[in-house]
Amino acid sequence: MSDDVLPEQPLARAQRRGLLVALAALDEAVQAPMEGQKRWQAEVLAALEGVRAALVRHAQFTEAPDGLFAEVVEHAPRLANAVKHLHAEHDELSRQIDVCEAAVRALGPDDSVEGVAADAADLRRWFDRHRDRGAELVYDAYNVDISEAD
Repeated sequence: MSDDVLPEQPLARAQRRGLLVALAALDEAVQAPMEGQKRWQAEVLAALEGVRAALVRHAQFTEAPDGLFAEVVEHAPRLANAVKHLHAEHDELSRQIDVCEAAVRALGPDDSVEGVAADAADLRRWFDRHRDRGAELVYDAYNVDISEAD
């Protein structure tokens, strides 16, 4: 195998797709017509759990001792600082999911869902930026565009 090949390229793309699918499900749940607040809240919370599960899988894949981050640093040590920042973003993404969950749970019967929609949009932007930075990291290390299938 060439030194310029990302060994985990198919898995990296699968992780990206998993996050994308979970985020799309959240978008759909938040934008769904409300046929009863409790049901809407349950569907949005379920979608947030899907996003959290995708984040956990992503973090396990990237942060494992033999994971993507370790491979990148071994292949391109100059990117260690970028890896450190991406690693730290996983905790922030988890906190942002917590913020969204709290907003959904706090909705009262007469409350507008606009705040939840705004929090979900913020969460989506956090993930989009993280995914962009991750794709840039891999490109900088291997000249491989893992985002091309997005």
